[in-house]
This record gives sequence, C-alpha cells and structure tokens, in this order.
Amino acid sequence: MHTEGYLRFSNFSLAEVTGERQQSIKILGTIIAVVLLLAFVERPSSLSISSDPHHRSVPWEPPCGATECVEMLCLFVFCLDLAVKSYLIGWEEFRKTKWLISYTIVISISVIDWVLSVSMACDE
Repeated sequence: MHTEGYLRFSNFSLAEVTGERQQSIKILGTIIAVVLLLAFVERPSSLSISSDPHHRSVPWEPPCGATECVEMLCLFVFCLDLAVKSYLIGWEEFRKTKWLISYTIVISISVIDWVLSVSMACDE
C-alpha cells in the first residue's frame, strides 16, 4: 500500500520534528540579531559612551575584515537555510512561494553588498 512506505520512512515523532524546528528558528533568530547588531560597530558607527555630542569619544573600530567575516558566516547560514528549504519543498513549490523568492532576492543583494565591502579592503 502507499501508506506503508510513509510509515516505514517516518522514524521521527512529531515532537522531535517540532523540537528541531524550534531549534532552527532560534538559530536563525540569533543570526538575524547578530547581523542587525553589526550596524552598531561597523564604520561609521554612532555607538559611544556619551550621547552628548560635545563629550563624545572616538568610537571603537573593529579590525579590518572582522565585521565582513562575521557577515560572511551569517550569509552562509542564510544560504544554507535557503538551500535546505528549496530542497525539502522541491523546485516547483519553491517557485510558487513568494516568501522564498523574496528571501532569495534579499540574500542575493546581501551577497553582492558583502562582495563590494570585501573588494574595497577597508577603504570605505
């Protein structure tokens, strides 16, 4: 019967799948937070000890390439997430899902931005 194949290959319980999904959502949420927090340390940064413009100290600048390296790792996780999603739902369903198409566009633009940042070699 058709259902026998499904039963034979379903080794995971629903609770295990839900737990794994929650874990991946936590990881992606953490990666998104890291990418957003990079804006506070990348040049030009407005992060300082005092908000008074008369007593503002020189903002800390990370070493050349440090933020680009962190951004590359985050983009790698996003690309891996996109690849897994597209593999699991199939190409036909992937093309129908507007959310994943927009996710692909945003990741592509982010990769182009990263390549331009790296090509400038800290001369921005």
